[in-house]
Amino acid sequence: WTPTADSGAPTAPTAGDPDKRQALMMTDADMALKLDPEYLKKSEHFRANPEEFEDALEEKNTGHLMGTVGLWNSHAWPEPELGYWLLPEARGKGYGVEAGLAVKHFALEILDLKSLVSYIDPANTPSKQLAKRLGGQFEAVIELLSFGPHEVYRYK
Repeated sequence: WTPTADSGAPTAPTAGDPDKRQALMMTDADMALKLDPEYLKKSEHFRANPEEFEDALEEKNTGHLMGTVGLWNSHAWPEPELGYWLLPEARGKGYGVEAGLAVKHFALEILDLKSLVSYIDPANTPSKQLAKRLGGQFEAVIELLSFGPHEVYRYK
């Protein structure tokens, strides 16, 4: 969901280069936060308690963006996902593990989600390694919509 050029929608600074600007966009997960009745309850909880969960991952000493770790629960997704991406300079330093464990705890213990997985491209070895460090167990390979085959790692 990206605004059209003639909409006059505001832009935002590009990560890593505040002199460049980019269009804002809304993902299916953003839409779910507003439209899905069950997810709306969770969304309202986030809004009322913002300190409990933020998905942007930044380096403590510098405030530089390192990536994101968070929950993804699109209408089209089979079940809630613990999703993550890290910039190359953030990989292998424990940021993903620290943030991923916090998100996993939040999802399973605070939100009391009955299901939590990560969908990972079979060629993405670093993401599979992180899922295992977070306690994910390989379950199956599925066709993830138009994204092709993805490995499912389940968290308990």
